[in-house]
Amino acid sequence: MELTDRAEEILEMLWVEIVEHKNVPDITVLKDDTEFRKLSQEGYLSLEAEELLSAKGLEEGRLCVRRHRLAERLLVDVLNIKAGLVHETGCKLEHILH
Repeated sequence: MELTDRAEEILEMLWVEIVEHKNVPDITVLKDDTEFRKLSQEGYLSLEAEELLSAKGLEEGRLCVRRHRLAERLLVDVLNIKAGLVHETGCKLEHILH
C-alpha cells in the first residue's frame, strides 16, 4: 500500500504520542477515518493491542517523523526560512521526501 499524505500524518501523530510522549491517544475520532481503517487493514495498527502501532506502523511512523524533521532542518539550515513557517512548510515537504 502506498501511503497517502493523510495516512502518513496519522502514523506520525501516533508515533510522536506513543514513543515520545509515552501516551496512547484516544482514537475514538479516528475510527471512522477512511485512512485510519486502511492503516488497520494493512497491518500498520494493532487496534486490540495496548500500544496501538504494530511493528510495521512503528517503523513507518518513525520514518515519517524523520522526514518531517529533516525537512525542517533543510528549511532552517539551508534555506534560512523563518521559524514561524518551518513546521507547516516542513509538513508539506516531508511527503515529497521518499
